[in-house]
Amino acid sequence: MIRIVVNEIMTFSTKPGRKHLKMIASKIVNEYPDSFQDKLEGAVVGRGYESVLAQLECRVGNIGRVGKVPLAAVKDSAEVCSDTCSSKTKNCKYGTDWQPELPEGEDASTQNAKMEEMKEMHLHKDWEVSAVNKLLEETYPTLRSIINGNHPLMDIKEDWPFLFEPFGMFAHFNRLVGIHLQDKIIQAFDSHVPRLYTFLCTKQNVKNIRVAFAQIEKAKKAKGTSEPEVLGILYLITAYLGEDITTLVRNEELIY
Repeated sequence: MIRIVVNEIMTFSTKPGRKHLKMIASKIVNEYPDSFQDKLEGAVVGRGYESVLAQLECRVGNIGRVGKVPLAAVKDSAEVCSDTCSSKTKNCKYGTDWQPELPEGEDASTQNAKMEEMKEMHLHKDWEVSAVNKLLEETYPTLRSIINGNHPLMDIKEDWPFLFEPFGMFAHFNRLVGIHLQDKIIQAFDSHVPRLYTFLCTKQNVKNIRVAFAQIEKAKKAKGTSEPEVLGILYLITAYLGEDITTLVRNEELIY
């Protein structure tokens, strides 16, 4: 079904924006909720159409990567790119700021100077986050060019160390995708964790889940808050699915 829908979309646009794919996914789910709506124990998960949206995006991405655009897709689609993309942005994908041009007054030398300035700032560890974010914003086009050019990861880490700090990564993600990732994570935990926790509570006949619950409850009593449930939900989910938690969480004893 996804292939058929995407082929139809491609007859109107070879580069559909995420905003338009959301509308299509929403309409599909509204028309056939029993078949396509995201649900957990009868409750609608999120907006109910994220799974369909993800499949649509994946299919569009696959077509774009292999260059197999349907023959019927002959219309120019530049205007369909999400309105979050500026007129100067190139290669916009799913409404993201994939590869913008340099800001006015900037060139390779000024960008390189700002990169070196950030490298020097990172060495001192007394960062002024607002100043760093400003420099990251101004050098975003150059950094995107390097990332899109498939440069070695360790080279990028050496030249752009702030990208690998939490606030730098969040800022880059927000510019790239147009989503405040921290807010989304908090919203997801607020809406999904209690429901998942309640569901997994009914599965304590499974030994690993029972052990994980015991550890979570012990941690909650020790801290006096429900905060351990946040990380604990990963342990519960992996226990339920029979996965190895060490592939997601690295556990080390701190030595002072």
